[in-house]
Amino acid sequence: MRRALALIITIFKKDLVSELRAKESVVTMVTFSVLILVLFSMAFEPSRETVREILPGLIWMSLIFSGILGLNRTYARERFNDCLIGILSSPIAPYHIYIGKAASSLVQLFIVEIITFPLYFVFYDLEIDGSLGILLLTMLLGSVGFILVGTFLAALTSSLRSNDALLPVILFPLLVPVLL
Repeated sequence: MRRALALIITIFKKDLVSELRAKESVVTMVTFSVLILVLFSMAFEPSRETVREILPGLIWMSLIFSGILGLNRTYARERFNDCLIGILSSPIAPYHIYIGKAASSLVQLFIVEIITFPLYFVFYDLEIDGSLGILLLTMLLGSVGFILVGTFLAALTSSLRSNDALLPVILFPLLVPVLL
């Protein structure tokens, strides 16, 4: 058990450190999420009641679209120079690799959420009605479900030539039950 956890943490650290050094995925994800926010705030001038009704969907839409950009990058580094074959031939179980990569993707998505989530309330001049704990728990569970499904499908489509286009096509129908 301890060895398995050490292997998962090794994969997690490798992915997270290489991402934070390169700043490719997180910066792209934050930029895309903020871009969606700005475009929708400029395109629509809805009433306060309408904003309260559509804001959850708008937040999830921007997080999922920006999250897909990150998921496409999950196995991109290993795809070059056949590094994925090297990782798979090491004495690490495939599910350890999956859990480590999913944890790294989840942290990256949390960074995006921490940066962009408050901006929605600033741009639309809203206050949080209800329990902040329930809101954060909902965001946590939705993010975990999205990342677990997305990381699995990113692994399946990573070796395909058109994986950037194929991942959202496969992922969106499977995310509907997770996000509902």
